[in-house]
Amino acid sequence: MAPNVSSKSKPENKKMQKLSPSPAEKAIAELKNYVQQNSEDVGSNFALIARKMHAGDTPEKNIHGKASLKEAQSLHEDGVPIIPLPWFDRKTN
Repeated sequence: MAPNVSSKSKPENKKMQKLSPSPAEKAIAELKNYVQQNSEDVGSNFALIARKMHAGDTPEKNIHGKASLKEAQSLHEDGVPIIPLPWFDRKTN
């Protein structure tokens, strides 16, 4: 049995409406922009440079970069203050 569909209905707008960002999304975007503007991207050298700064071998400065989970755990265990920033190099969304 075929469904009964009226062909005289108004065509739907095929374009999706652009939703405005929520206050939380705006705050995260502002935080991301602030971090990127006020710190240096050290890439995959993050763990090495963070450890050197913690030991006093290099001057302290704001940095961000990449570290493996194992490297991050080691830094945390050694008392190096770090925080994950999940939006960098994110491939989805």
